Amino acid sequence: QGSYFNHRAPVGGAVGVDPSDANSLVAPVTPDAAGDWTLDRAGVSLAVNAHGIKPAGKTISIPGRPMSMALARDGKFLVVKSDSRVIVIAAGEFRAVGEYKFPDNSDGGSMHGIAVGADGATVYITGKQKSLYTGRVDEQGALVFGPAIDLAINGRKSNPLGVAVTPDSRTAVVALALAGRAAIVDLESGKMIASVPVGVCPYGVVVSRDGKTAFV
Repeated sequence: QGSYFNHRAPVGGAVGVDPSDANSLVAPVTPDAAGDWTLDRAGVSLAVNAHGIKPAGKTISIPGRPMSMALARDGKFLVVKSDSRVIVIAAGEFRAVGEYKFPDNSDGGSMHGIAVGADGATVYITGKQKSLYTGRVDEQGALVFGPAIDLAINGRKSNPLGVAVTPDSRTAVVALALAGRAAIVDLESGKMIASVPVGVCPYGVVVSRDGKTAFV
């Protein structure tokens, strides 16, 4: 954040940040035929870490930094969590059909964590601070948020990351990075019913097919 230049600049160019827009990392690439510099926003030909990129396929510009994604509605829609929004993309057309702010305006998407329930429509998304957000993607791709589930530990932020749901969609297991614990969530009541110490900064979770074992 802030204004800085010449950060790992490619040959013939420089990298900079527009201080008026924290998300506008830009890079003067090579001069065009007229000798003028051009500016490209991050994500087009420049990654957020200032590395030049040339995607092999199609790209979609989305708000914020993409963190996690999962397919919903039998692969019809791709649900993407960024650090500021949840974006629903029509997978077949590769076209964004909706962008949604997190219900808590002070929150955003954490570094990792999204899961889809057994019905293929219910999504579970971890926030940066202490919430597991629930929502449902309808047949047209619209996302409607449900109640958020509080994952605070002793009243403190827990930084939820990876989330996995049991095959019957009755229980979720969530890695709580700051707390060093895995939360056990009863999805029917919408409450955390237990937490288990698992070591420093747990990141991802996988639940076995029989729903009896969680790997963190």
